[in-house]
Amino acid sequence: MPDDRLAAILSKDTLHVMLLQNEAGESLGFYELDLEDSRDAHLAYFGLLPSALGKGLGGKLLDCAIAHAFSSGAACVRVNTCTQDHPRALPNYLRAGFEITHVEHECWNVPVELLPERLRDSAS
Repeated sequence: MPDDRLAAILSKDTLHVMLLQNEAGESLGFYELDLEDSRDAHLAYFGLLPSALGKGLGGKLLDCAIAHAFSSGAACVRVNTCTQDHPRALPNYLRAGFEITHVEHECWNVPVELLPERLRDSAS
């Protein structure tokens, strides 16, 4: 994406990108919350770096994202996930109170080199 287009997206006052850092200022994860529809918040992106996995930080960061959405006036929060996400993503969303409302089955032809390492062997 060209820098000017990205800058326009990130400058919207309804888009909130929050960074999780440790005491040393190292990045551990982030979330992007889209509040363009003030009543229906969309957790557009959510993730942790590998060094932050397995420490309980995902649940805490997700709780922060949800609290952020509701404190901004949202009546509901949506999140989409897929089989390309970390295996603990869906259980984390369900633990936080999200419900599965729609399942869509898709098949994409993705070049093997673009797949996460953990999925490459099964794609060959």
